Amino acid sequence: MVDAARRASADRITGVIPFFGYARQDRKDQPRVPITAKLVANLLYAAGVSRVLTMDLHAQQVQGFFDIPVDHLYSLPVLIKYLRQQLTGKTTVVSPDLGGLKMASAYAEALHANLAIVAKERRSATETEAQYLIGEVEGGDVLLVDDLTETAGTLTSAAELLKKRGAQKIYAGVSHAVLVDIAIDRLQKSQIAELVTTNSTPVRTVKGFKTTVLCVSELLGEGIKRIHNDESVSSLFNIENGTMAKQVKLKAEARTSVGRSGVRKLRARGIIPAVIYGGKVKPQPLQVAARDINAMMSHASGENVLVDLEIAGEKSNRAALVQEVQHSPVGGEIVHVDFHAISMDETIQAEVPLEPTGTPVGVKTFGGLLEQSLRALAIECLPRDLPDRITVDVSQLNIGDSIHVRDIQLTSGVTAKVPLDLTAFSVLAPVVEEEPVAVEAEAAAAGPEVITEKKEEGEATSATPATKEKAPKEKEQKK
Repeated sequence: MVDAARRASADRITGVIPFFGYARQDRKDQPRVPITAKLVANLLYAAGVSRVLTMDLHAQQVQGFFDIPVDHLYSLPVLIKYLRQQLTGKTTVVSPDLGGLKMASAYAEALHANLAIVAKERRSATETEAQYLIGEVEGGDVLLVDDLTETAGTLTSAAELLKKRGAQKIYAGVSHAVLVDIAIDRLQKSQIAELVTTNSTPVRTVKGFKTTVLCVSELLGEGIKRIHNDESVSSLFNIENGTMAKQVKLKAEARTSVGRSGVRKLRARGIIPAVIYGGKVKPQPLQVAARDINAMMSHASGENVLVDLEIAGEKSNRAALVQEVQHSPVGGEIVHVDFHAISMDETIQAEVPLEPTGTPVGVKTFGGLLEQSLRALAIECLPRDLPDRITVDVSQLNIGDSIHVRDIQLTSGVTAKVPLDLTAFSVLAPVVEEEPVAVEAEAAAAGPEVITEKKEEGEATSATPATKEKAPKEKEQKK
């Protein structure tokens, strides 16, 4: 197909490869074996492919095997929507080997979960043994994440070890499930309750075992569209259409110093006064170290910051939302913080900034103007589903087109609290200013205005300025 497209004078050929099946053979792990990942990369380039779009490579360095641009997508935005609905309690994300630590860390951050690692030893090409567990999984659900499984040996071996360490329900999230015959038998006998994967490759049905297959066509389609329109693909790496508000841990103490004098003394010691409102108790004055507050705000990428507040003397932590941050009008440093106590199981209302992505067709082609009528969107959701921003793709807007609130794709569990017909973005026609008529230029070209006086009979009716000056002198001489 690539050769046919090249011979048909195609301007650009993009190879869309959801599953790059040769990525595992990326090095010589024993004598006289090929590096097939590099070989296939060379074949694609020689055939005429000018760009590659793929998803969840087994090793990131495989991108370096290509001499053409590679757009590497991740299945996390697709899987995380479903996993949030299943993992509602205490959760630990586990990497079944050291190589998958980065992927597991991304899932743990998205789910606000703990992180653990299983150290394994490979006995053969189809057999592995989980030996050690780094982290705690007792009393909670577990999510095992991996980019690829064929024999399911790594997953099932890790699940056995996790079950012995007290894990409750064990899920497996895998980008590519290429299940061979031995994998079917292992999954049926394993401690894994459910396998969540994508349709990047055809997935075999496992009798008596729950397998959930999620579609990645929307993710790949968006990537293809952005490549075709020469737009950025990097925003697809984010979760859904906006990153989630990050929950940070913060230590605080009950504050006894009140009044201006007491507050000044606290600030002089590097302590910032704070107050927590809401809940079933009265507003409580707190004090927090300035360095902790500054670190918290530096990690916040949006306007909404979830805080796991550890107050000295209290048995359990309190979940809170940063309500207001006051800055000094002179130096700009933080001088006071207000928190609002929330329950992680009850919905909250907040305003989330809207950010446009892409360049509208009407702006790029016809010189129109993108107008943003709605800067922030009022939403209602559970605290764990609170995004710190919502990105809206405006690249398809032409002159006169608009995006309303009902057109904005919100994450699972998030609902808008404003009228759905409210306009968020629109593209206006360019304003053409008429050039002013050059009146002054025309007047200058016509020459100076000439004022003539009434002449006696026999004299010319028109006179130049020089003749006007001579006329009074001639009259005096006659007299």
